[in-house]
Amino acid sequence: MSKHRGRNVPPRVSREDEEHQVAWLMSHWDTLALTAYGGFTDEGRGAVIFQTEGKNTRGFYCSEGEAQKQAAGWPDEQTAEKVRTYDPETQVVCILMHPDGGQSVHRLTMPDPELTPAAAYRRHQQGKTTRSA
Repeated sequence: MSKHRGRNVPPRVSREDEEHQVAWLMSHWDTLALTAYGGFTDEGRGAVIFQTEGKNTRGFYCSEGEAQKQAAGWPDEQTAEKVRTYDPETQVVCILMHPDGGQSVHRLTMPDPELTPAAAYRRHQQGKTTRSA
């Protein structure tokens, strides 16, 4: 294990595991994009964090400020850099928390302008306005 900012960070997952994780995240893109951009507009830069407890996985948005308050920042400098430099209009940063205490961090990009986080958020907001009218 390597040390980053005073924390133990397990070695990276295998290439096959990483590809499986990205495929799983992309299969949930609509919800992921909406959560990420909604969190960004409400709280600023951050990441969508997934935690697995038994057979249940829950995801939530964690802003930079909340990460500083709850855990003295992101798990390592590489994660902090991804959060500082991602483009919220087209990208999402995801942190997958593993049951063994490790994590995997992914910055995903959606090149299709109809499917970006910003577009997903606008569609959701328009749907809410249409339903309430």
